[in-house]
Amino acid sequence: MKKSISDKVYQQVRDSIITGEITNREIILEQVIANKFGISKITARSILQRLCHEKYLTSYPRKGYLINEITALQCKKIQQLRYQIEAYALRLIVSQGLKNELVELEKLLEQSVENSKGPYQTINTRFHLLLAKLSGNEYIYDVLYPYLGYVARYAIASIERGRFSPETNYHYNILHSLKNKDINTALNYLRLDLQLEKDEI
Repeated sequence: MKKSISDKVYQQVRDSIITGEITNREIILEQVIANKFGISKITARSILQRLCHEKYLTSYPRKGYLINEITALQCKKIQQLRYQIEAYALRLIVSQGLKNELVELEKLLEQSVENSKGPYQTINTRFHLLLAKLSGNEYIYDVLYPYLGYVARYAIASIERGRFSPETNYHYNILHSLKNKDINTALNYLRLDLQLEKDEI
């Protein structure tokens, strides 16, 4: 289905927030967004209010909008929630014996070069969303989707401050465990991939 202009602008503004193109010190104005993207002020307001609802922004009446900063504790809580959501997806994949479908994951991981700057187009994000898709429960995908954006924003901001460095991922380990229908090992690698300790899940 073709995206509306509003959805396209929403995605561009959201991704600019996630990647740090728009900083948390920058006051976002409806008129500026309207002028930049060639849309009405009403449409700009609707987009910014949507981002407020999704907790990316806070509205300050008669002043504008500011980005909500994600703390380390908030990120940890998001990762803990993600573990519960994605663990359920892994269990569904194993219970359905989706061995042929796992080829999609393998093909994705073979793309060793990141060729997109979009936060939702990285191999890491696509891997976790594909796990959700393969589970067969479309609601898992819908629930997981926004949290991946929050974590990406925290990671990018932390890297810029020198407080975070990307850890080794465990995607291949998760894939091989799923192929072997070894759910316990898959869950352990999922925990490691989300950088959680055993007592944090």
